Amino acid sequence: MPPPLTRNPTNQTWKRRKEELQRLRKEVFELEGYLQALQMKKIHDKLLDEYFDHSPALQKWKAVALAERKTRQITVDENKQLKLKLTKCEKNYKALQSLHWLKQVSTRIFFSRHHEHYLSS
Repeated sequence: MPPPLTRNPTNQTWKRRKEELQRLRKEVFELEGYLQALQMKKIHDKLLDEYFDHSPALQKWKAVALAERKTRQITVDENKQLKLKLTKCEKNYKALQSLHWLKQVSTRIFFSRHHEHYLSS
């Protein structure tokens, strides 16, 4: 059985516990100060937000920003629609080009055959 702990300053275990307790008290003090600073910042930020939320100038700019956001969204949607239409037009153009090419080839073949037919008769 270990010897009982006493308050003898020469006892190493007692010294270590005392130092640990002092270190923890210091840490608690620092953390409480940090907590208080965070709480003060939170209050400060809240007061600023309340001030600016009720500011007529800010309300005006918020309304302008909201209108701009709506306009931007409408423009983005319109651009998407226009891009889809452009893609369809490009596909139709390519299809028409192919048809035109086929018509030219068919016409050449037709005339070359008829030309040969007239030459041989």
